[in-house]
Amino acid sequence: RYAAAGNRDNFVDNTATDFTLGFQWQATDKLALDFGIRRSEAKFKETGRGYIVTPLAEAAAASGDYNLFDPFGNPEEVIKGFTATIGRDGKFDIQEVFANATLDLFEMGGGMSAIAFGAEYREEDYADIYDSLSEAGVVAGSAGNSAAGQREIYAAYAEWLFPIVSSFDVTVAARYDNYSDYGSDVSPKVSVRWQPLDSLTFRASAGEGFRAPPLPYLYGARSFSAEEVQDFRTCTNVGYTAAQCGNDANGDNIADAPEVPTVQYQIDSYSSGNIDLQSESSKQYSLGVAWDATDWLNVTLDYYKIKIEDRIRLIAYQELVDFDNRGIALPAGTSVIRRPNGAVREINTAYANEGDLETSGLDFNLRTRFDLGSMGKLENWLQVAHVLDYTLTDGAIVKDRLGFVTAPDLRGSLRNTWSYGDFTVN
Repeated sequence: RYAAAGNRDNFVDNTATDFTLGFQWQATDKLALDFGIRRSEAKFKETGRGYIVTPLAEAAAASGDYNLFDPFGNPEEVIKGFTATIGRDGKFDIQEVFANATLDLFEMGGGMSAIAFGAEYREEDYADIYDSLSEAGVVAGSAGNSAAGQREIYAAYAEWLFPIVSSFDVTVAARYDNYSDYGSDVSPKVSVRWQPLDSLTFRASAGEGFRAPPLPYLYGARSFSAEEVQDFRTCTNVGYTAAQCGNDANGDNIADAPEVPTVQYQIDSYSSGNIDLQSESSKQYSLGVAWDATDWLNVTLDYYKIKIEDRIRLIAYQELVDFDNRGIALPAGTSVIRRPNGAVREINTAYANEGDLETSGLDFNLRTRFDLGSMGKLENWLQVAHVLDYTLTDGAIVKDRLGFVTAPDLRGSLRNTWSYGDFTVN
C-alpha cells in the first residue's frame, strides 16, 4: 500500500454567487408585472496531495529502487518520484431571464377571478475537469473523470383562480418546460378550497410533476472506483465452500445462521453518464384541514400520496451482479465482465430511468400564541411528520424502506419563542 508515502489529503474550496436584478410595474389597477434577470455561479476547486502514480510506483518496485519489504527505509526522493498532487476544477453557471404577470379578469360569486402567468429562459453551463493523470486513470485511490455539458430551458406557466362562492374556490395551473438536451414536460395541477366556517378550511389538490436529468448524469464521463460486491462464482473460485459464500449459483441467499460469513471483494468498477436519460415523472395527491380553534390555537393536518416513475438512478453494482447471476437482462449501458473461471473482473454501471417510488404520509402542525401581559408573549409550534409507507421498486427488486431511508418514519419538532419588549428568546 506504499504506506511510506503518507496520507492522501484533500482540500476543497466552494464559492457561490447569485445576483438578481428585478423590476415591478403596476401597469393598471388590474395588471401587475414582475420581470428581471439572474446570474448564478458556483465554483468548486479540489486539491489532493500524497497520491500514488501507479505505473511509476510499479516501475520503482520492479527495478528495486523501491524496497517493498522495508517501505519506511526507502529514500525520500524515490517515494516522491511516484507521488503526485492531483486537482479538480468544477463550475455550474446559470443565466436566466424571467417575466411574470397577474391580471384580474372578471367578478364571480366569491370575488374576482384572476390569472397569473409567466415565462422563463435559462442557460445552464456545467464542467468538472480533473487533472491529466486522473483522466488517464493512473492515480491509485482516486475516482472520477472530466465531464462537461450545457443546455437551454424554455418555460411557460399559468395559474387561474375561480372563486365560485365566498366559501369555495378552484385553482387550475399548468407549466410547460422544454429542455434542449432531452425534451419537454407538462405539469398540470388542480386544487380546491372549501371553508364552511370562518375557523375551518378543507383543501385538496392533485397534480403531476417531473425532474429533469441533471447535467452531470447526462454528460458524466466514465470514471473508476473499486466497489465491494458479493458474488457466488467469484467466492467459490478462490477456495471457499458454497455455504461460506452465502449465495447459491442463482444468487439466492442460502445462509441459515449468522455465523456463516459473507465474503466480499473489491472489483474494478466504472460508472458513466447517459445522454439518453429522460425525466422522472410524478403524480401527487393531498387532502388537508386547517382549524383556527381559538385566537390562540391553530391546527392543521394534511395527508399526501406521491408516486414517482422512471426514477433516475445509478444502477447499484451489487444489483448488476445479482441480475447477471439470475440471467436477467442488464440495463442499457451496464455490464458485468467475468474471467474465464467465472469470477467477476470488471463491472460497468450507468445512470438509467429505472424504478418507481411510492410514498404517503401525514403532516400535523399545532401553533399556539399566548399574551402573557406584562410578561410578554409566548408562541409555540409543534410539527409532526409521519411516513405511512415508502416503497422503492428497482427492476425486479421491491424494497420497503420505511424507517431507514433518509429519515425515520416519525419525526417531530417543537419550537418555542418568548418575546419581551425588544428581546426575543427561542
